Amino acid sequence: MTDLNRADIYEMAKAAGLEIDEARAETIASRLSGILTELDQIPTEKLMSVDPAQSFSVNEESDNG
Repeated sequence: MTDLNRADIYEMAKAAGLEIDEARAETIASRLSGILTELDQIPTEKLMSVDPAQSFSVNEESDNG
């Protein structure tokens, strides 16, 4: 997996409507790259044997009046 860099973090922050400074972007890039490196070391066969997580959506509108 490709390491994340500061530009990647700026792009994601902008898409999320966030403003971050250069030092914070560098810290986030470093930490996320470390996490992705660890995740890449999980053998594919182990991942394939895991059941997917259940998901649900939250309805913003309330029917309770």
